[in-house]
Amino acid sequence: MRSKLIAATLVAACSMFSTGAFAAACTASAGTVAVGTVAGDLCTATDQLVQTCGDTTTIGNARDAIYLVQLGATNSATFSVTGTGFAPYVALMNGPACNSVNTCPTEDAGNAGTPVVLNPTDNLPAGNYYLFITEQSGSAACGAISLTTTPVLPVSLQKFSVE
Repeated sequence: MRSKLIAATLVAACSMFSTGAFAAACTASAGTVAVGTVAGDLCTATDQLVQTCGDTTTIGNARDAIYLVQLGATNSATFSVTGTGFAPYVALMNGPACNSVNTCPTEDAGNAGTPVVLNPTDNLPAGNYYLFITEQSGSAACGAISLTTTPVLPVSLQKFSVE
């Protein structure tokens, strides 16, 4: 009986430290990002992720506003996030699913009231991405979010003439 209890305890302890414990799933509870400016509120969000961007460093128990970003054929976009009342940490996470182990084409942090601008690498592959916004210190600080998305359209030469 004692050996079964020890074995069960070891299994439970090991499962707590496996990569699965850090692969928590999340939902795009803040909605889908569209071109233009979206107003949100980090205070209405919940704590969804333990970590982000494939990093094993925890991000604390701060609230997480997560937006779904659906990119079509190879393109790029710029995301500007301003947090009022909190210092934002913003990351664009690779899909297809939203979880803690996703890698990120870009991430950055800033001060309250100052825009944090993410300018991911040009020509991101089509697919689902997740824009993750939280309080960078991991504290309970929260407030209004202003998210501006600007498409960066590819420009190609259509006609060239020397006359």
